[in-house]
Amino acid sequence: MAFARFTPSTNTHTATNNSKLVLSGVTKILFTPYVQGAGGAWSLGTTTYQLDNIIADSVAISQDDPEENTIDCETRDEPIKKTVVNGNFNVEMVSADIQKDILVACFGYVWDSTNEYVHAPANYQEAYALIEFTFGGNTEVASLVCPKVQISSKIDASSLKTETVKGTISGTCMSVTIGEGGSAYDTPFLVNLSD
Repeated sequence: MAFARFTPSTNTHTATNNSKLVLSGVTKILFTPYVQGAGGAWSLGTTTYQLDNIIADSVAISQDDPEENTIDCETRDEPIKKTVVNGNFNVEMVSADIQKDILVACFGYVWDSTNEYVHAPANYQEAYALIEFTFGGNTEVASLVCPKVQISSKIDASSLKTETVKGTISGTCMSVTIGEGGSAYDTPFLVNLSD
């Protein structure tokens, strides 16, 4: 397609200011671990934890930069083809609460009921969770949803005179299939809108 000169768009413009969605101030964080069945398959569990003691401004959902690769052309500067691979979505937040249930669910720790202590595993244990960040208080406006996060959390017990023991709950979002049949789609991250 060749342009003789630039022509302003004559398309109908859609104003967005009246329907804008500006999200700030998380009001609820829900963490639902996946469970592994006898055959090794993972499914969403039935226990959801509301994380009420997350340190302010520690919540982050970020996407890695896309990876771009080009096939260069011998006779001109423009590439023959450029491929783009989306960057991973990552989740991180810091919990000041390290009670037993949170250590087990969010950090992969193991509860020893005989000796009444919770201990870290010697090796990484594969774990997944659905994490939802809700905005809007009692009248939910929207939520950011990471439907399946591969968890890789850690404990930080340092500067204990002025700080607290903290747990960084973090992981990488994995794609899951949402919906059924012809309307199904794969996604690692979604914005859930509520009317």
